[in-house]
Amino acid sequence: MALRRHGWLLLALLGSQIALAEPTLVAPSASAAEVSAVSGSSPSVHSNSSVNTNPSSNSNSATHSEPAIYGWIETVTFPQAGLQLEAKLDTGAQTSSLDARSIEEFERDDEPWVRFRLEGERQGGTASQWVERPIVRRVKVRGAGGVDHRYVIHMQLCIGHQSYEEQFTLRDRSRMAYPALLGRRTLEHLGLVDVRRQHLQQPEC
Repeated sequence: MALRRHGWLLLALLGSQIALAEPTLVAPSASAAEVSAVSGSSPSVHSNSSVNTNPSSNSNSATHSEPAIYGWIETVTFPQAGLQLEAKLDTGAQTSSLDARSIEEFERDDEPWVRFRLEGERQGGTASQWVERPIVRRVKVRGAGGVDHRYVIHMQLCIGHQSYEEQFTLRDRSRMAYPALLGRRTLEHLGLVDVRRQHLQQPEC
């Protein structure tokens, strides 16, 4: 009987030592933030690797994007008139030209101005808008039909993602295929022109 009691005491003592020695387990999927939330302490994260937060150092960054390519026919917007027109990109012309109807010169504050009617598209339908602009200069153009005197004005132009204030000569282009012509003075701001293609850039200014 004494031996049996000693055996039971020995087993109880060994069981208590094993319980005291059992470690606390943390799930391997728990993050440092989860552990700190349980313990109430702030996590401390150490890393020998550095993170580059400067996008300009990336050689593939959007800052090195390719220049836009335009077709020889593009849709352009004239914000001052709220109209869209079809424009021919013509490297053979120096100055851009705009279809102007009912051209009339007048004075405003003792300065020469010109009034004309511009036809184009607005919200998918045909529209007409009267435009008044100060006269920049007058030019004499020689063509197959003889000598023509034209007014030159500044108009805001939107093509693709780019917006410019450009010089335009005014003439009745109702017999022309395209109401606007963009010459070299305008094209030098844009980039490349693919003479084999049309409508590569939609006006999004």
